[in-house]
Amino acid sequence: MATLYVSAPGAQFDDEGAQILGTTFEKIQEEEPLTATAVVEHARSETSPIHGFFEWDDAIAGLKFRITQARHYLNHIRVIPAPKKDPIRAFHVVTHVDHNKKEYQAYTPLATVISHPEMMKEVIANARKELEGWRQRYNQYKDLHTAVVEIDKIILSLKESTEENRGQ
Repeated sequence: MATLYVSAPGAQFDDEGAQILGTTFEKIQEEEPLTATAVVEHARSETSPIHGFFEWDDAIAGLKFRITQARHYLNHIRVIPAPKKDPIRAFHVVTHVDHNKKEYQAYTPLATVISHPEMMKEVIANARKELEGWRQRYNQYKDLHTAVVEIDKIILSLKESTEENRGQ
């Protein structure tokens, strides 16, 4: 069964566009690391299904703008994991290692992340950092005190979880 992709709130495309983008991203990641630059290169051909999502008039936009567009598309694709469940992020940025043992960051399908414990640990560590950032931004508001206390518990739980996994 094909994966169902939908657009995330704030996306500059609808669910039909999300399906076209998500399917194309799957094909790209089968050939090479899924990066914003790889997406732009695949979109360059006028026959590409995602060509029309990008601005190709260089008087208006250059390579950097198209890469920014690609990041937007990659960050706003959601996947529906099972019937009647809320859409979740379809691609995560995680560290990969090439054949020369050089590390690089690439957008990676959720299913791949879930099946690789090191990638999963990286996503969890990123989530913890995001929660810590939220806590720092909103800790001073007494109306959010209860939420901050709960966030502290979650941060502690994530720290303990990643420390336990390191020992295994």
